[in-house]
Amino acid sequence: MNRCSRAALLAACLLMGWSCAREDAPAKKPFRFQGGEQVTVGYISSDILSRFDPYPQQVTSDGFVSAPMGAGAVNILDKTLQEATDAIATKVTEATGLKNPKVSISIHSITSRFIYLQGEVARPQKLSLPADRDLSLAAALADAGGVTADADVSQIKLIREGDEKDRVVIVNGSTFFRPGSSDVGPILRSGDLIVVPRAESFVLMGEIVKPGILTRKETRVQPGQPVRLSHAIAAAGGLKLTANKKEVRIVHTTEDNQRKVIVCDVEAAMDKGDMTQDPILGDGDQISVTASEGILLMGRVGQPGVYYPVGGAMTVSKLIALGGGFGQYAKKNSIIVVRKDRSGPPLRVDMRAVLEEGKVDQDVKLDIGDTVFVGESGL
Repeated sequence: MNRCSRAALLAACLLMGWSCAREDAPAKKPFRFQGGEQVTVGYISSDILSRFDPYPQQVTSDGFVSAPMGAGAVNILDKTLQEATDAIATKVTEATGLKNPKVSISIHSITSRFIYLQGEVARPQKLSLPADRDLSLAAALADAGGVTADADVSQIKLIREGDEKDRVVIVNGSTFFRPGSSDVGPILRSGDLIVVPRAESFVLMGEIVKPGILTRKETRVQPGQPVRLSHAIAAAGGLKLTANKKEVRIVHTTEDNQRKVIVCDVEAAMDKGDMTQDPILGDGDQISVTASEGILLMGRVGQPGVYYPVGGAMTVSKLIALGGGFGQYAKKNSIIVVRKDRSGPPLRVDMRAVLEEGKVDQDVKLDIGDTVFVGESGL
């Protein structure tokens, strides 16, 4: 493009009221010391009018430099050039009593600063931090090509070096890229390690409303909180009426690749709040729920089969109602009840007296495993 073309384009911009500069360009941030910079600290005292030879040094990884006049170490981490100069001058005054010491800092080189991305990101990598602007966690993930389909963005680990040991922060990044969201996560520092984990998954089988593979995201457990057995069952729609709540099995694979079976009484966990029966799940755990033994209904009824207590104690009258009522030629006055443990002779219940005469005291309560037989009356 020649000079005339450039001038014409500029004139058009001015006439149309357009801005030729990017309005969304991020504002540059002032330089701040991050450790590792090569600097020279110079000094002139207005009191003694003598100049001390400056000497080069490297800012330590935790931000310290040596002040002139033997004043000791000064921490300039995260300070601007002017703030660092003032801090060194103050240190000299405190150590020597000299008034208004003139201190200068020359920066010769800045050590490259990096963050590290691992786990379920499209391009795991070492990423250079820009010197003139902040970099958010959301922007770093975008620079790495985003996350994979298996990522659990609600459990992103930000591992940051601390004074004593690494600090691990769990960041919920599920809102980063939602339309209208302003959440971009924390501003990153040099040395930060970001780990995007794979979503934990659990396998649910048997007497579950929605058996199959369940991910941690589907449990809606808050970030940083453990997923318990009750969370997984609830997310899968709960247990069927036929489920044996007292013997829910969890097959867990240990770190040394050994299989461990844990048997849980979910009924005790839900009804009595027994947390020992509501264990924390691990990634890949298999939850198996078998059918309860139920109560067997046989003979002259509408629908013979196995039935389960619903809404309180099960009685013979309730069981027959669940089974579609009496069939043709049913012998109502002599219903046979065989207890699960087979202790004692079978019971005989006169359901005609219960239903027609209101003798509810004869309506026998049933237990899981009992068998009820409705015979055929004579023609």
